[in-house]
Amino acid sequence: MPVLLISASKRPEDIEFSKKVAERSNFDFLHCLDSGTLTDILVDRPQSLVFWDIDSPEFSRMSAPLSRHLKPRQIFGLADSPLFELPDANRTSTIGHYCVRNYDAFAETWISRLCIPLFSPEPFGLQYYKDEKTPIQKIELKASNERPVALEAIGNILLKKGMNDRAKAMVVTALDELLMNAIFDAPLDKNGKHY
Repeated sequence: MPVLLISASKRPEDIEFSKKVAERSNFDFLHCLDSGTLTDILVDRPQSLVFWDIDSPEFSRMSAPLSRHLKPRQIFGLADSPLFELPDANRTSTIGHYCVRNYDAFAETWISRLCIPLFSPEPFGLQYYKDEKTPIQKIELKASNERPVALEAIGNILLKKGMNDRAKAMVVTALDELLMNAIFDAPLDKNGKHY
């Protein structure tokens, strides 16, 4: 059964955005505002996502069925303001994702890319977050002393693609941390070897 994306909002822009994300993600779509009906749906369709208007006065009424039947990663809170500007920040404990209403084509694409791996048997990997035509370049490290050379190569590629120095430095720093974790703290497989 396909994933069901439920729009729990009265706002037309939320409903339209939710429909577009569902369509782009190949999910079923449903609009629901009644907490009792929502409970019944979530019992029947646990493979659901909810895009929930957390600015709405009915916010608290929907909280119980959502927290009872879904994991926070299955709940997207939609709001006008950034999370840190919300007057009651503790009300967002039920949601796993937060989206400020800025519904453009990029938001539709990016949110779809976040939703698809939530129900995938293999939820990790860059394939969800890149365009289909984006080429993938692989650098295989055979030893930890190759890490600085690989990071420099990646930084040079980013500069050639037009990324500014500050953004490149941030990306390279994040990649360095990921590589350090992979090299020195990688989990062990069933035979005791690092992945």
